[in-house]
Amino acid sequence: VRNVYEKNKILRYNDSYVRQEEPIFLEPDNSNFIGFRAHFYAPHKYFLGKYYDTFLFNIIVIWLMTLLLYIPLYYEHFKKLINFVGSIKGNKKTKKHKVKLEKEDTKKDKKKK
Repeated sequence: VRNVYEKNKILRYNDSYVRQEEPIFLEPDNSNFIGFRAHFYAPHKYFLGKYYDTFLFNIIVIWLMTLLLYIPLYYEHFKKLINFVGSIKGNKKTKKHKVKLEKEDTKKDKKKK
């Protein structure tokens, strides 16, 4: 986490300096207003122009994702989606099967005559 055995403590990258030692204490990049990209051990998360505590932010994201995924599970949207996709493929097979049956029926009718 602290990376104390790093030989080069500070590196120069694209006309800026990047700290290699103790990255846990780095503040996240706030170049994007909406984005919440931050390194793994960031002490704060930047979102919508404000800094939030990492633990609180992660808990809120977990609960929001849980609620958003609970709704499709409750109403069985995934099952309906799978059935819909299956019915599309099934229709193609049944159409081909019906065409074959019709051809066979016409052949049998011709033989009877």
